[in-house]
Amino acid sequence: FQPEDTLMYELGIKSEYLDHRLRINADYFYGKYDHLQEAVVLEDGTVTSANNTAHVNGLELGIEALPVTGLRLSADVGTLNDSVVGSTTKLPDAPHLTYNFSVLYSHPAGALGVLSGGASFSHTGSSFEDAANTPILEVGAHDNVDAHLTLATPDEHWQFTLSGLNLTNKVY
Repeated sequence: FQPEDTLMYELGIKSEYLDHRLRINADYFYGKYDHLQEAVVLEDGTVTSANNTAHVNGLELGIEALPVTGLRLSADVGTLNDSVVGSTTKLPDAPHLTYNFSVLYSHPAGALGVLSGGASFSHTGSSFEDAANTPILEVGAHDNVDAHLTLATPDEHWQFTLSGLNLTNKVY
């Protein structure tokens, strides 16, 4: 096998407004993989490796706002386009669209420290778990909701967190 080579370009902007209470970051990226080594499981169960050339490109946008003291709102969205040269397959674990919205509120809790609570909603587009794009290994688009409650001691040396992951109890 030849060494896998990757060439990546990224162009973006990081900006802050309103006395650092609004942050907007955006970027475009492009990448080319030469001799991309992917394990491919054949129908008879043997494993081989494909040395391919692949291209990826996409956009990312992140916004974070601090509208009032203690409240943090954020949103992130990302797109990914990929192609394997000479093939109709897609790269594994490469969803076309992902986005996330989250909220976090923190408030002083006197001698106990700082109490904070947050929640997030995320979406992940469909993708394959293998290089051959085996239909049974396709993970469909799915959404997820998480939440947490945290108490941080005044010296921030200790943190106690109660969290709930996948609160909609969806299996994907």
